[in-house]
Amino acid sequence: MEKVWLSYSSDMMKLHGVGVSRPRLRTRVWLELVFILVTSFYFPRDNGLMSSVHPTNVASQQTYGIATYNLVSTYQDYKIRQLETFFIHKGYDIIILTETANQPLTWSLFNYWNNVSSEGTRGVGLLWRKDVPLRNLRLHPTGRLIAASLYNLWLVGVYAPSGTASRNSRETLFQQDLPQWLDELQAPQYIVLGDFNAVTRKEDSSSPTAVSPAYKSLMAQWDFVDLWLHFNPGRLGPTYFYTEGASRLDAIWVSIIIINQFRKITYERHALSDHTIVATSPASNVQIL
Repeated sequence: MEKVWLSYSSDMMKLHGVGVSRPRLRTRVWLELVFILVTSFYFPRDNGLMSSVHPTNVASQQTYGIATYNLVSTYQDYKIRQLETFFIHKGYDIIILTETANQPLTWSLFNYWNNVSSEGTRGVGLLWRKDVPLRNLRLHPTGRLIAASLYNLWLVGVYAPSGTASRNSRETLFQQDLPQWLDELQAPQYIVLGDFNAVTRKEDSSSPTAVSPAYKSLMAQWDFVDLWLHFNPGRLGPTYFYTEGASRLDAIWVSIIIINQFRKITYERHALSDHTIVATSPASNVQIL
């Protein structure tokens, strides 16, 4: 319920040239105040993100900003401070960090877990504000996946192997590691996000080798919806830029059963990375299935 501030001065004592006595004005102001408070209580304003689910089926009234960002192995303290300020300013509460280094990172307002790949060089991290009730943190043995639950919703972070030389490893992640892990989590609904280092459509990359049949098959088998394509059908939305072109490697998928809980997807740029930050803000009252 919004706070309502009312005030009046001597200038309010005249309405269109008609004199109004101070007692009558005071009574009118209080009546308006009571009306606003009552209607605000029984008819709260929709913030554009809440669904029409009955209140008995909601987990919380809090709404969270969720994002994914390729960190490019950033670990210097002053850069971390810059990022933290930026994340807070943008309203990001939960961030999947990809291409993380095997270095400890210190955050003031966030909790942080990192999962480094089996090669010991790059991994995926989960960053969340200390007042966000994430539970059941999971780290995959490959170091390429990380997950946690938020009420009845599971968030899964992905950092797929990059480059043409790693194509077989990337396909294995999409064909075996990720679907098997989703089976183990047994969640009714997911948000899967990160740097997939692959695309499902040839028009989403300047490199034809970036197209992954296993990636496309995984999305179809699990009824995932690509948020960018859902809100921007037919439009290109590259998130990674390089000398030869650009690719949409960073993405957010959601289970089709909760697609109506989302209203938008946004892109943001930050100087510390050559990847775009991809973010969304789902309604918190996702149905409990």
